[in-house]
Amino acid sequence: MQGRVSSLFFFLLPELLRSKYSSLQITNVVPVFEPRSWAAAQRYCRQDYTDLASLLNTSQYSKVDPYEGWIGFFMTSSEEWKWSVDSDDLPASDVDWCLFKNLLTWEVDDCSQQHPFLCEDDRLILVQEATSWEEALRYCRALQAVGPTRARTTSAYDLVSLPDPINILLNVDAATQEVWVGLRFLADEWMWLSGDPVTIPDLPDCPDQNQRCGALDPNNSEWKTLDCSERRSFICSTYTKHSERKEF
Repeated sequence: MQGRVSSLFFFLLPELLRSKYSSLQITNVVPVFEPRSWAAAQRYCRQDYTDLASLLNTSQYSKVDPYEGWIGFFMTSSEEWKWSVDSDDLPASDVDWCLFKNLLTWEVDDCSQQHPFLCEDDRLILVQEATSWEEALRYCRALQAVGPTRARTTSAYDLVSLPDPINILLNVDAATQEVWVGLRFLADEWMWLSGDPVTIPDLPDCPDQNQRCGALDPNNSEWKTLDCSERRSFICSTYTKHSERKEF
């Protein structure tokens, strides 16, 4: 069974895809380049994000074309294909084959092999209403989560922090070209609301007074520094994975 996934497999694959996205829910896919087994990759993604990535349609496949790795599709010992996000923790003996995205092909491989992998975080909410950065911050912090997620139990929301070097946002159809994120210049430095270090290249070291709030153009993966009073759509998320959030 190891080798390239047949065209018939991917003809049938959409029938297996779960329908889980509301009109405002979006997903961030994060490539992780350190090779791990499928089970170890699943544990990593569930700890820091939501789960291994679940790619739902061909437009999403194209967005991850430059990257390779495990995704959350696997075959059980009873020869049933499942998505990781829809499955409880399974012993390794119950996971026989796993789906791996190569740069040019999709392959089924022994799950004990080590590959890079793609995590997803689906706890992001796109708010279409255009507001200032501060209004967006207040809106997000007033939200209440419906219930706990696998990756964390807190119900607090904030403007989203995206500290990973690569973030692939799916299902984003914003009313404005840029969207506010939790990036702000304060006390002579750029900071994420999550407290994570900012590693975005080419941010100005000393931006003008009217260019001190961070936004993202999700269609072109471009970071922008804007006047905080400008009005944009924005993205909220539950607390990000590392540090305590910054208070404003």
